[in-house]
Amino acid sequence: EIGVRLVGSEMCIRDSPCVGFNVGGIPQMIDHLHNGYVARYKSAEDLANGIRWALTEGDYETLSAEANRKALNTYSETTVAQQYIKIYNQITGSNA
Repeated sequence: EIGVRLVGSEMCIRDSPCVGFNVGGIPQMIDHLHNGYVARYKSAEDLANGIRWALTEGDYETLSAEANRKALNTYSETTVAQQYIKIYNQITGSNA
């Protein structure tokens, strides 16, 4: 599952809309029909529909830009570091 999330976030950073199943962290990464497609869990047919939609029916450039925007805003080194500092400060009661 971790590998899948890493691949998904890397795809989004590289300006590619993401398509994945509604399982694990995928629904948090993909905003359905906004930056990709979230398929029903274990439904190959819905996954195929999502891939087809992302490539032919959705606005590929907009989907790609939104996927990149979300990935950078959510998974960038700065954002992740700030989240860790916030958690550290909450746990220790200090201000790092």
